[in-house]
Amino acid sequence: MSAQTTERWAVCLLAVYGALLPWWNTGATMALLLLAVGGVVRLRTLRMPVPRTFWPLGAAWAVAAGWAFFDGGWAPVLRWLPWLLLVPALAPWSAHVRNRGLLLGVAGGFLYLALATVFHTAGVDLPTGNPVDPLSAGRVATSRAFGGVGHQHIYWALYAFLGGLAVATSSPLPRWAKASALLALLVLTGWGGSKMGIAAVVAGGWLWLGMHPAGRPWRWGLRLGLVALGVAAVVLFVQPTDGRFQQERLLHPKPEWATGSFETRSVQWQAAVRLWSDAPLWGRGAASKQDLLQAEYHRLGYWFGEKRRLNVHNTYLEFLLAYGWMGASAVLAAVLAAFWVGLRQKLAVGGPSPAHRASTWALAAVLLLVALTESLTERVLGVHLIGWYAYLMASGFETPPAGDSPRQTAQTASSVG
Repeated sequence: MSAQTTERWAVCLLAVYGALLPWWNTGATMALLLLAVGGVVRLRTLRMPVPRTFWPLGAAWAVAAGWAFFDGGWAPVLRWLPWLLLVPALAPWSAHVRNRGLLLGVAGGFLYLALATVFHTAGVDLPTGNPVDPLSAGRVATSRAFGGVGHQHIYWALYAFLGGLAVATSSPLPRWAKASALLALLVLTGWGGSKMGIAAVVAGGWLWLGMHPAGRPWRWGLRLGLVALGVAAVVLFVQPTDGRFQQERLLHPKPEWATGSFETRSVQWQAAVRLWSDAPLWGRGAASKQDLLQAEYHRLGYWFGEKRRLNVHNTYLEFLLAYGWMGASAVLAAVLAAFWVGLRQKLAVGGPSPAHRASTWALAAVLLLVALTESLTERVLGVHLIGWYAYLMASGFETPPAGDSPRQTAQTASSVG
């Protein structure tokens, strides 16, 4: 099989992986597994060294999966599998192959979700391809912007983030293509109806425009445009209620009446903090924490959360509740070690470029802010999202020069690191 054919297969698998992420975790993980198996074979065939980013991300996977395993739950163990697969799946391929496959997958998944949304408003549900839940595409895609029952804006935020990663690392793209793609991602996030998603994209865009050389000539005009879009989104999605009333709902919610996004999250956060305070070092367990939350919801009279089995809706509290300070610190240390690997490689050749720094901070702002109001690690797609960022940060958003073979690129990276 020629190298060009092999790369085409990699692009196809990446596209399938990206397109299936929102509604079929098993299908997406199988595509990633096939890509990882092919990547390992490619590493061995071309005698490429094992990428150094594999070890810290593998350690993060081992800590999270080990904590979940000893708690007695297999589902949390499988949830962390992408962290082990991402490096062998991505490292053997050039940035061009990765970004092309990812952009195709994001575009395909976005178009299908948009189509499913339109059909859902007409009373027709498109199939998802998921044999367990074959008629849920409309519920997956439908957001509060359309008055639907799905309200799954996290899926749109995922696509905004993955698309942003691909755009940020695709240096051959012309400026107009990057600007158009980023504007589309902003509209996409607003379409999903997530106030925090909109705020995250606005904050990320603000940072990018201030740090990236390409954005400096017109940064203040675009920044004002971002702020205007953010204000418009707040006016559109937030009910015009008294500010003191909103503050009271957030800080002193009544669990029996909590049904809105502000007060429900406040109740869930307070319930999680109380449960975590009983075992701050080791946590309450990844497999058992939801049952403990259900019992706490019942004690509080929080019928809305109990009926819907709502999670914490905060990635940081979710981690602390499941793994405690010890487990959360161990996973964080391993992920930071992956970042340090990439930073060392960049420092050895003069430090990160302004474009790399801009993309790194902008995407970090999006990820960290969305994690404040969503439990990313409670869904496999959230684990994928964090893994993508960690890998690309650790690899330095590298784009091998045209004409470099994978072996030459790997040897260069090895000598630099």
